[in-house]
Amino acid sequence: MKSLLHSIPWCLHYSRLLVSVLLLMFAFTDLPPAVIIAFCGYAILCDILCGIVTWPENRKHKALLQLDTKIDTIFWFCCLFYLCVHRPDFLGKHIAGVFILVCSELFIILLGLLRFRERISFHTILSRLWLLLLFWCFTELVSGRPAGLSFSLVFWFGLAAQLEIVAIACIIRKNTIPVPGIIRAIRYRKGLL
Repeated sequence: MKSLLHSIPWCLHYSRLLVSVLLLMFAFTDLPPAVIIAFCGYAILCDILCGIVTWPENRKHKALLQLDTKIDTIFWFCCLFYLCVHRPDFLGKHIAGVFILVCSELFIILLGLLRFRERISFHTILSRLWLLLLFWCFTELVSGRPAGLSFSLVFWFGLAAQLEIVAIACIIRKNTIPVPGIIRAIRYRKGLL
């Protein structure tokens, strides 16, 4: 039973990676929006399940949390590629906001490599909420809706989540995971946790 529980998070992660590859392939097809949304919904559900159901296992397994972060990044870049192919009109209007969010993600990857010699994988609460907003915006865009409001929320909330991650990286001395927010990072630094 214990080995089964140990393998569940790995299966959930790799199934999300498979959905990412499928999204790249689906970008060159005319599948109905409901199919694309269903695949993305499955990936989001796997991410949530991996975070909630297997949380005690994840906390003890740093490699699993880092894999989760890497697959999240791959998944959302595949979603962005899909939108580049199917919604270039929307991306053309919001290129500055998309560029800022992509650059902030790349900066966080670089910061983690320079500061801790590994990918930052804090799993903050803001980042988890941002995931839901990203899915809402992606769903609207795939459905052909304008998504102006949802993208505005994604942009500002995403920027706040990314700035929080940068602040946490500056506060803590070593790459500790998970760090749900700045207050926890301060407590880690003071040795209270």
